[in-house]
Amino acid sequence: MHPWPALTRTAYEDVAACICSGELSRSGLGIINAFERRREEWIGGGYVVSASSGTAALTVALIALGIQPGDVVLLPSYTWAATALAPLLIGAIPRFVDIDPNSYNISPTALAAAITPAVKAIIVVHMHGISCDMDEIICHAREQGIAVIENCAQAHGALYNGQTCWASVRHRLLQHAKS
Repeated sequence: MHPWPALTRTAYEDVAACICSGELSRSGLGIINAFERRREEWIGGGYVVSASSGTAALTVALIALGIQPGDVVLLPSYTWAATALAPLLIGAIPRFVDIDPNSYNISPTALAAAITPAVKAIIVVHMHGISCDMDEIICHAREQGIAVIENCAQAHGALYNGQTCWASVRHRLLQHAKS
């Protein structure tokens, strides 16, 4: 039996150094800042900010986009609770959209049918290492001026057309048990 997650001696030493430094949870500090800069390089640019949880990251992304109470946020029907909790925390209305039964990702066809004037954001969740059909999703979103947030907690490192997944907000959710 192999332990999971598989941690090397170096990983244990790095975690111990982080704990001893006291730099555990604030962006801009040495080790966290280094992590954020390495993530920026890995995804090919942009700006990375660490958050305390996926719920916090999604909530901050929605706030940064100006999502208001009563605005509708579309999200896949197959997802973790945080995807729906983030809009609820700011008074927005999460609306579930059917998924593609082959990929478990949000269905672009169902997404197009769900768009109304009240929709201000779409949260996509790349599932099981498979990226969503971002060309079609972005096309629908741009036509209506809708922001797109990507949640990559289930597909760390997923590529779409040879590039890391992209959107109008490059929200990357990483969690130790999934990445």
